[in-house]
Amino acid sequence: MASRGSVRSTRARRSPLLLLLALVVELSIAAIPAGGQTGPGDEPPLVLPYLAEVVADAPPAWTLEELLGEPVDLHPRLQDSPLLRGVGSGVIDVLDTRFDEVWEAERRIEELEADLVIMRARISGSARRVDALARARGEAIATREDAEEQLSGFAVASFLGGELEGLDRRPDGAPSTRPVLTRDAGLSLVDELLAARDAEVAVDAALSEGRRSLQDLERAALAIDQTRIGVVERVEGLREEIVQLRTAVGDELFRAPLDGGGLTPRAVSAYLTAADEAPNVSAGCSPTWWQLAGIGRIESRHGTFGGAELQLDGTPSIPIIGPRLDGVIFASIGDSDGGRYDGDTEWDRAVGPMQFIPQSWERYGADADGDGEINPQDLDDAALAAARHLCGSVPGMSTPEQYAVALFGYNNSAQYVLDVQAEAEAVRLLDELLG
Repeated sequence: MASRGSVRSTRARRSPLLLLLALVVELSIAAIPAGGQTGPGDEPPLVLPYLAEVVADAPPAWTLEELLGEPVDLHPRLQDSPLLRGVGSGVIDVLDTRFDEVWEAERRIEELEADLVIMRARISGSARRVDALARARGEAIATREDAEEQLSGFAVASFLGGELEGLDRRPDGAPSTRPVLTRDAGLSLVDELLAARDAEVAVDAALSEGRRSLQDLERAALAIDQTRIGVVERVEGLREEIVQLRTAVGDELFRAPLDGGGLTPRAVSAYLTAADEAPNVSAGCSPTWWQLAGIGRIESRHGTFGGAELQLDGTPSIPIIGPRLDGVIFASIGDSDGGRYDGDTEWDRAVGPMQFIPQSWERYGADADGDGEINPQDLDDAALAAARHLCGSVPGMSTPEQYAVALFGYNNSAQYVLDVQAEAEAVRLLDELLG
């Protein structure tokens, strides 16, 4: 009977140990990533960067205004055309590439930040498991120490042959005042101590593994964050380069040569705008932009004659004023404007990129750019005035013959007509590159 009581007592004392082992197993299993499988001695697989998957489309097609960061005062057909993208030593294309790189880097940052959220959640869970294992280890140590104390007490009692109150246990778990110093009871206490030590070893191993796993996760999170910081710094560098590229583009975008004849994007924009507006001021007459450009090429190299540059406002950096019309080489035309346009109070001179004499300007001049001035030096105004002049000679501009007649009205010279027609045809080839 005493032996049975000891067996019941041993089973009752082992229950906490079994629960402890179950906890260790449960925590160890929980430490393995979902879907992971490990064999004896294998470490749970660690999913390193990059965990998150962010589905991203291709970078958008950037508009010229987006690339330059400000409104672009050019004709809409020109703004995003291949013709304009190729000017400025390819700076626009470089800007476009940098914008793509920034876009892709920002998507990468989003991925890394998502990775960090996942990794930090795993670190938090791993830290909780380590804390639980640390508590379990404390309980295992306490259980082992209690088993050692019980076995030590049994050994002393056996040696002295005296009583040791509470050594035995009744089936209900209450202490008995009658010691049971049997061999089976001693073996049961030894069994309890061995089990307690096994449990403590198991918890120690699980705790060590948990700490290593936590360190691995923290190192992985640090690697992700360092990568993220590197990408952020890369984006900052790209943005600084974009600012520099935008500065480098500057006026070059508007005045970069498109051919060998002085044609610039700013000039093309003026011709395009004038061609659009011509039907509104001369019903039924629609000169093309390249027909106007043919005149601009012969008259002033599109506002660049004499070393001038066509500025953003459409005026040449050096006012373009023709020779005196005093009858020596050219026609004789006395002053008609008091020097208002040409600065000459004795003889008239042709003025501006489209070379209007003051009398013709008074008749055909127009404020094409809406700046409140009708300025013959402004290519916007002069191109529309030229369209009005051409349309004043013919009812339409749909055939080469009509264009030739209109040009004779602009300048009564057969050679002039041929030269302008040739230049217009050369410029026409660029129309295919417009949007």
